[in-house]
Amino acid sequence: MPRCNGEIKRLRLALGLSQNKAAGRADLDRSTYRNAEHGEPVSELTVEKIAMCFSDLSGKPVTAAQLVKE
Repeated sequence: MPRCNGEIKRLRLALGLSQNKAAGRADLDRSTYRNAEHGEPVSELTVEKIAMCFSDLSGKPVTAAQLVKE
């Protein structure tokens, strides 16, 4: 399972979203979103949902690969 990097928090804050609002926009439970933001293992689907959410909200492409630790 992938682990996300700090880019998730940086993007969320740049968009002015709380964790709760970001989770809702990505159609995720807040605890699942929190786990992703804190670098805990999450499913690939979770990472894809977050990337799509940030892409839609920012109007710029955000890929799952940008959000995952190498």
